[in-house]
Amino acid sequence: GANAATFTLDHAAATDAGNYTVDVINAAGTTTSAAAALAVAPASAMSRLTNLSIRSLAGVGAQTLTVGFALDGPAGASFERELLLRAIGPALAQFGVTDVLPDPKIALYAGPVKRFEADNWGDGAPTGAIDGISPRFGAWRMPVGSRDAVLSPANLARGAYSMQVTSAVPGQTGIALAEIYVL
Repeated sequence: GANAATFTLDHAAATDAGNYTVDVINAAGTTTSAAAALAVAPASAMSRLTNLSIRSLAGVGAQTLTVGFALDGPAGASFERELLLRAIGPALAQFGVTDVLPDPKIALYAGPVKRFEADNWGDGAPTGAIDGISPRFGAWRMPVGSRDAVLSPANLARGAYSMQVTSAVPGQTGIALAEIYVL
């Protein structure tokens, strides 16, 4: 039923699937185009990145491990999925990694502004509150009370961010794993 020079389906849904044709009408008559098929995949079938892990030497200053990422979505809206950011050092030892960063710290920046920071997994939180978060994201469990750092920021705006992994203790360096999970 549209009669403009262009036709746009904003937020196409499964009910919009089908064959579409165009009738071009002028004084000479009417011509109908060949049908163009439109298939709409359900949102759950869409591919997306759910985890990013980077293992590197980390410390302080020039040895800061920095990971940049962008959150996308509708303009002006918050990113709708939960995030889990982890800076892992001591817990890597259980996998045979040597020379780990003994006490990593994590910070989340939006441009030059530090939005969140964390040190020592589970400090001040009841065991039940932290024990279940990693499996929800498909991440392996870390020992309660470890010196690894975890953030799960909520209501982040869409845009560019950087996650920085440093040492909580000046002068310490070691192998660290920076992880970003999207639920």
